[in-house]
Amino acid sequence: MERPSIQEIMDYVWFRGTFPPYTLNSVMTTVPDYSHITPQESFMNFQNCLEASGLLSVHQNHMVANISERTVPTNKLHIAPAHKYSSNSYMTEYNNAGNSIGNNGYPDTVQTSASKRFHMEKFQQQEQFQPILPHSLSPGGTKNKYKEVIDLEAQRKLNDLAREARIRKARQSMARKELIPTSTNLIKSDISLRILASECQLTLNGILEAEAQKRMGGLPKSRLPSIKNPMVVTKWVDYSNKHGFSYQLSTEDIGVLFNNGSTVLRLADADEFWYITYDEREGWVASHYLLDEKPKELSRHLEVVDFFAKYMRANLSRVSNFVREEYHKDDVFLRRYTRYKEFVMFELSDGTFQFNFKDHHKLAISDGGKLVTYISPDHESETYPLVELLRIGEIPGHTDCNFESKLMLVKEGLKQKASIITVDH
Repeated sequence: MERPSIQEIMDYVWFRGTFPPYTLNSVMTTVPDYSHITPQESFMNFQNCLEASGLLSVHQNHMVANISERTVPTNKLHIAPAHKYSSNSYMTEYNNAGNSIGNNGYPDTVQTSASKRFHMEKFQQQEQFQPILPHSLSPGGTKNKYKEVIDLEAQRKLNDLAREARIRKARQSMARKELIPTSTNLIKSDISLRILASECQLTLNGILEAEAQKRMGGLPKSRLPSIKNPMVVTKWVDYSNKHGFSYQLSTEDIGVLFNNGSTVLRLADADEFWYITYDEREGWVASHYLLDEKPKELSRHLEVVDFFAKYMRANLSRVSNFVREEYHKDDVFLRRYTRYKEFVMFELSDGTFQFNFKDHHKLAISDGGKLVTYISPDHESETYPLVELLRIGEIPGHTDCNFESKLMLVKEGLKQKASIITVDH
C-alpha cells in the first residue's frame, strides 16, 4: 500500500465543505454552523491554511488569488503533484492553456490570456520559490520504502487466539449453565461459608495468576513453586441418605461427615480421633480424644466410622500412592463435598481442592492454586506447577485427560462456591 500524495489527500471529500477561518472549542460537543461563510470566504480561508502549513507559498497564493478574484472554484484549490514541477511540464501547461482549464478545478469562464499569464508566472518563479513542504509524502521516488508489511504468520496466530478465546468463552458459558450440584453437605454457619468462599477465591486467583504468567512466557525454574504432594481423598462412600459421607485420606485417616454437619476423623497412626463441629465465631471447632476415653455420646459416631472403614478396605481400591509427608504437620478433614454431573468436588481444611471427574481422571489444586496434582485412572499420581502445565497445554504422558477443559470446569466450580457466603443463599 502506497502513501497518498498531497493531491490525493486534497481530493478527499472531507475537504469539499465550507472551510472556516478557525474553530472553537465547542466543536467537540456541538455541530458548528458555517452557513454565514460565503464560498469566496471559504476559498480564501482554505488558501490561508495551506500557506500557513507550508503547502502553498505566499507567491503561489498571490497568483491563485488573482484568479480567484474573478471566479471561485466550485470544488477546491488544485495543487499540482510534485512530478509536475519541471520546466517542460510548465511549458506544456502554458501551451495548452488556450482553452478551458476546467480539468484543473477552475471554471471554463476564465479567460485564455489570464490562464497563460498564470502559467507563465508559475514557470518563471518555479526555481525561485519552492514550497516549504514537498507536494508528495514520498519525495524522490522513495514511496516504495513505505509499503505496508503484513506478517501473515503473526496474523494467523492472532486469528487462532481470537478463535480459541471465542470457543473458550462459549464453553465456559455452557459449563456455567450445566454446573448444577446434585447433592452437598449441610453447613449451618455463615462464618464457615465465608471461610470456604475465601478459600475458593484465593485458589481461583492463584489459577488466574498462573494463566497470566503463562501468557508472559512462563516462569524461570528458580521461581517455580516447590513441589509438595497434598493430602487427597483416596476413597469415599456417599451414604448421606442414612448416615453421611465417608472418606479416606492419603494419610489413611478415616472420616465421616455426618448429616448433622459434625465430623469424626479417626487417625491411622494413633488410637485417637477428632470430633469437629461448626462454630459461629471460628467456623469450626475440633476436640481431640483418645479412643479409650471417648465420650459416651460419641460411641455411635465411632461405630459408624468403623463400619465405613471396614467397607472401604474390603471394597474400594486406593486411588493414590501418596502418604503422609514430613511437611504434613496438621491433621486434615473434609469441610464440604459437592456432587455434580461432571465431577465430585472435595474441599479440605488445608485449602486443597480435589475434583474427581466421571472419566476417572482426578485433579487436586493446592498451594493457593500454584500446584496441580494429577491422578490417572491407573492411580498414577504426580504434582506439577500449574504454570508449567498451562505452558505445555496438557498433562505429560496423559493427553487423554483433556486438562484444559477440566481446568475450565475447576474454575467454574470455584467461582460458584466463592459466591455462597450465607446459609440462606
